[in-house]
Amino acid sequence: KLLDPINRLAVRGYKRPTEFFILVLAVTAVAYIPMRIYFGAGRWFEIGPLSLQASRVLLYPTYFLIGAGVGAANLDRGLLSADGRLAKSGWGWIVAALASYCLLWVLIYVKRETLGNPVWLPDWYEASYGLFFVTFSAAILFAIFGYFLSFKRTGFSVLDWMQAHSYSMFLVHYPIVLWIQYWLFDFDVPAIAKALIAFVFTVLLSWGVAVALRTIPGAKRVL
Repeated sequence: KLLDPINRLAVRGYKRPTEFFILVLAVTAVAYIPMRIYFGAGRWFEIGPLSLQASRVLLYPTYFLIGAGVGAANLDRGLLSADGRLAKSGWGWIVAALASYCLLWVLIYVKRETLGNPVWLPDWYEASYGLFFVTFSAAILFAIFGYFLSFKRTGFSVLDWMQAHSYSMFLVHYPIVLWIQYWLFDFDVPAIAKALIAFVFTVLLSWGVAVALRTIPGAKRVL
């Protein structure tokens, strides 16, 4: 029942992806902005080896539920259809993502040069940052979907190998990427090199763990 409204809008997204974008933006704004104002950016929850930014505690499960709702829809005639409008409207999402990303940098400049880079920021700043952040997150998501849907094709792709394990990889990747970044922290190498190393190792290790988990009897039903 919780996924029904998302599912219906995902099906309508075949012709009206903007409606689904508004849903994603509205729901994630409600889940994130109040938490951002209350906790700020510096508060983290730590449970054993896992760390989670407090302001994103509701944002992550919200995106999970949205993804589950999209996945439950008819992918051939829904939001992620290769023949739908989303696959033909990639530039609009790219512009929205770039605009909101630039506004985030404007706020960062204001924080450092105007506000003096304080530990605690005023509520108007946190609310503005939260709004631009969820806008960028939703827009870049739609831009990525639109880009890959526009290149949907038949035949072999290296990504086909990990397709069956993609959900499992999503579930296990977080502690892997977290600890890889922690391991790289003290290395004196350019940030772009660290990002590339973290990406490659996260994909490979997540894939390996996912393959191993799916060999457990009955695991394929949930993974």
